[in-house]
Amino acid sequence: MKTKINLGNFESNKLFLRKTTLLNKNQKILEIGSGKGSMINYLSKKRYNVVGTEYDKKFINESEKIYGDLQIKQMSGDDLKFKDDSFDVVLSFDVFEHIPNSDKHLQEVKRVLKPKGYYLLQTPNKITNIPWEIIQ
Repeated sequence: MKTKINLGNFESNKLFLRKTTLLNKNQKILEIGSGKGSMINYLSKKRYNVVGTEYDKKFINESEKIYGDLQIKQMSGDDLKFKDDSFDVVLSFDVFEHIPNSDKHLQEVKRVLKPKGYYLLQTPNKITNIPWEIIQ
C-alpha cells in the first residue's frame, strides 16, 4: 500500500515541474503571479532563464527583502508587457482563479508563448476545497 505524502504548495509545485520533464536550461520561462518570489528564486538558483510578474507591488518589495534582486516585473496577468512569442514556458501557481478576465489572460499567455510552447498551471480544485471554503 502506498503512503500518502502531504506536501505544501511550494513543494507540490516543484514536484509538478519535475514530473512534467518539460523544463530545460535553454528555455525562456515566465512565471505569472510570482508572489514573494519563491519559485523564481528556486528556478534561478538552478540556472533557469526565468522572469516573473506580480500584480501586487508589496509582494515584489517583500521578495526583494527576502531574496534580493529577482527579475519580477509588476503587471497584471491579463496584460503582459512582453513581445509576442517571447517564452518557451509560462507558469502560474494559484493565480488563474484570481484573474477577473480569464479569456483575456489565456489570450495573453498564448500571445507571449512561442509556437509549441507550454502553459503549466495549477489552480485549486473546487471540490476538494469545499470544506475549507465553508469554514472561512
